[in-house]
Amino acid sequence: MKILLTFATLLFAATVQATPAVGDYSNFALTLTQGTASAKGTYEISINSLRSDGYVMATVVTISGQPAQRSESVVPATDLMTDATIASVLSDCASYGGQAQQITVPAGTFATCALSIDGGTAWLGQAPFGVIKQVQKQSDGSDLVLELNNFVNGK
Repeated sequence: MKILLTFATLLFAATVQATPAVGDYSNFALTLTQGTASAKGTYEISINSLRSDGYVMATVVTISGQPAQRSESVVPATDLMTDATIASVLSDCASYGGQAQQITVPAGTFATCALSIDGGTAWLGQAPFGVIKQVQKQSDGSDLVLELNNFVNGK
């Protein structure tokens, strides 16, 4: 599962993140399926502080029956998207190569832009970190699904 933690950290750092602010928090339902076996858990991401070189971002991946995996990294502010950028993607989704869709996840119903990502789809919308849902085939052949459970906008 270390691969999953590494992947998830890289994914969120490399994709989109909205409203970078200390206190931003998102909790996702996580399902990892390989063949007929499936594991459920959660993926949490938060911005804990701001330093001169970027935001301190923490992630916690919990898979049922396994110890939680925690990591922390510094993400430069220039790597993070703002609410205005997400609004631009939503208002002109097709020009970004996506399709405008309204989707419902445990956190509610969101206007999103569904974009193809390496091996899957990410639905971006107005929430901390921008990701509302993600479905992706992993390099080991497993399927990863993340759905936003709840979130807090930082200040």
